Amino acid sequence: MKKCESTLQFEENYVELHEAGWSVSEIAEHYGISTGHAYPVIRDIAKKRGVTYESLLVQPHSPRTAVLSLRTLRRAKHVDYSKLEEIRIADAAEWSRVLEGTEEILKNWPKMPESV
Repeated sequence: MKKCESTLQFEENYVELHEAGWSVSEIAEHYGISTGHAYPVIRDIAKKRGVTYESLLVQPHSPRTAVLSLRTLRRAKHVDYSKLEEIRIADAAEWSRVLEGTEEILKNWPKMPESV
């Protein structure tokens, strides 16, 4: 049976994406195949690599925060980066005002007697 291009790409890249923290459903969605179709392909990958099927399903113990999931990538497409930059600049200015105010308060703070 001849495999379609999306299935071949899924098969070729599954292990790398899985080790990077992507879930089976995220990888399947990325390549446009159903999860029902993905699981038999994962079984074939396991046989070809000489590993257990289960080992290709278990999420690795790596910090997920360092990995961009497919959903995160999709959300990022809708971000207005110019607006984000304006917010970052405004936040930096606000923090500068807070720090200046804190320094002023500390300068005027009553000194503790040294004998205490």
